[in-house]
Amino acid sequence: MARFLATIKAIITRVVFAAHGFIGIWQVTIFKNNPFYWYLSSPILLLFFEGIFTLTIKQNQEWKWALFVLLIN
Repeated sequence: MARFLATIKAIITRVVFAAHGFIGIWQVTIFKNNPFYWYLSSPILLLFFEGIFTLTIKQNQEWKWALFVLLIN
């Protein structure tokens, strides 16, 4: 049951993140009146493939968090 909940949480997180990206790009496209801004949504496809990789090949083991910004300071 815990593995099922972890899978659902991982899917919901990625869907919300992708929706946030699409809404932001949609707003910029409307504001600038330039459809070429839709090309900015191409990395969201990488998020889809990353989700498949994480949920199938890594068997639902999420990536470890790292704060690389702290290394710069």
